[in-house]
Amino acid sequence: MNIDCENKQQFIESLSVYELRGLARALGIKSPTTKIREKLIEEIVGTLRTGEVPQPRDNNKGRPSKELANIKVILDMLTGKNESQSTYDKLAVFNQDTPVFTTKSDRLDKMSGVARIAGSVVYFQDLRSPSKVFIGENLAKDVNICSGDFLEVEAYKISLNQYYAKNILSLNFMPVDKYKQCSRLPLERVLPSQFMGYNDGCILIGGRNVVELENPLFISNTFKSILDYINKQPACNIFVGFNMCYEDKYYINSYQNLVSITTDYESECKCASEKLIDTINLISNLNALGKSVNLIVYDFATVVAELDKCYQAKQTPSQESLILVKKLISLAGAYNQNVNTTLIATYCDQDKNNETIKQELLKISNNILKM
Repeated sequence: MNIDCENKQQFIESLSVYELRGLARALGIKSPTTKIREKLIEEIVGTLRTGEVPQPRDNNKGRPSKELANIKVILDMLTGKNESQSTYDKLAVFNQDTPVFTTKSDRLDKMSGVARIAGSVVYFQDLRSPSKVFIGENLAKDVNICSGDFLEVEAYKISLNQYYAKNILSLNFMPVDKYKQCSRLPLERVLPSQFMGYNDGCILIGGRNVVELENPLFISNTFKSILDYINKQPACNIFVGFNMCYEDKYYINSYQNLVSITTDYESECKCASEKLIDTINLISNLNALGKSVNLIVYDFATVVAELDKCYQAKQTPSQESLILVKKLISLAGAYNQNVNTTLIATYCDQDKNNETIKQELLKISNNILKM
């Protein structure tokens, strides 16, 4: 995705000073670390306006610069390069953030989330609050944290909505000592053949399934039946839902054995794409460690709509949304080693007469929908 001229300066002004310095360095602008924010923006805009991107200097003898993981993506967006080659790897980057130590609390809170790595910074977004939890470099290296690892930690507060981890309690649902002894499995796909039943229906384990749910979610008997069943299975259960009302989110959080990756109603747009990337990375890691996954995606139409908002799509679905959704769907499958990922894509009963939604759901379903 590239940005049109009228929005280009606004986008540049929204970047952090670290991203501005990295972008200036990539554009060949001299001494970016000595310039104030306003000067960086002015020179970046001027360089891009000329259309001539100078080569960065290679003979810099000063302190080595820290490269941000998303600078190439930002540069491609601003210059329009490689737009047709947009891939999941390009989308799956996170902004580098820095912990701010303004206070230190003696109180330790238990927090959990999916690890993100941006440059040299490791952090996660707590699943039950708007807080970010940072993992120190030594602690991260000790257990070799990767993007997508599920962390449960004890952390203390360092500033508003920021915490710093003191201890890692578990990693990918295992004690740390046990996790260190694990190895990644060589997985090969096999044909799924097992089913699990709910109410009057059944779900293909290791397959792509579509289920109609009553709306709102917290009164859906079908959904309750599915949750009650998968909670008895030896698998990691993950729920993804975006733009959720308080009642539905509260209901989901009442299930103890369910990792709930959600966004609030009318929350920030970019949250949806970041959390879907978290989900994809998490499932890939769990499967590689020999763990099966039951993935429930609530209201597939809303998921796509929220992703389109993230990328300010002029048409729906956007290319970026399709890349992320297809990547998520592709994870569904049965493998050797008795490992599988079961996708349960749901839609609300009020959408049953919407032909667009119906056709999109049929494309990812292994079952015949009877509506």
